[in-house]
Order: sequence, then structure tokens, then C-alpha cells
Amino acid sequence: MVTIAHRLSTVIDADTIVVMEAGRIRARGTHQELLTGDPLYRDLVEALRMAQVAQEGDSAPLRA
Repeated sequence: MVTIAHRLSTVIDADTIVVMEAGRIRARGTHQELLTGDPLYRDLVEALRMAQVAQEGDSAPLRA
């Protein structure tokens, strides 16, 4: 199954995540592999988490 998503909760447990940039595959791996190995993915995750916190009005610290 292929899922295209912008919500972190949708993809975090996927067996393989593919990160696209400019129409090409930039990186692929598990959530943890991409967090440690791909700066773009790490930045995307952080941006999604900040947006979620802003929506919830919560200022609790974020964990990877």
C-alpha cells in the first residue's frame, strides 16, 4: 500500500517512508532512520510538530 501524507501520525509507524524533493526520491527508511540520517526529513518532522503544538496551544517539550 502507498500512502501520501503530510500528517506525521499517518507515517510514523510505516515500514518504509520515502522522502521526495523536486520530484525525486531524496531518502527512504524508517522514521528513526530518517530522523538520524536526513536533515530535510528531520526539519519536516520538527515543523509538523511545531504546527501541532500551535494548534493545541500546548508548549510542552517535543520528543523524537
